[in-house]
Amino acid sequence: MTTPPIILYLNSGSSSLKFALYQCDDGQETLVVTGAVEDIGRSETRVWFRGPQSTLLMDTPDNVPDHHTA
Repeated sequence: MTTPPIILYLNSGSSSLKFALYQCDDGQETLVVTGAVEDIGRSETRVWFRGPQSTLLMDTPDNVPDHHTA
């Protein structure tokens, strides 16, 4: 059995890294998870993930000094 393709979208801004992960099946994209690392390089970076129907999976402050770390 073949695993349906997975698509990862990335959007890197000056102080954030946002992403969305989709599973493709029969030509339809289904959201698996979305999230972001916001305020990169600042004292309290916010890291969050949401599942389908915007269900909050994680939202926490963190210390992320740069995009490479994010």
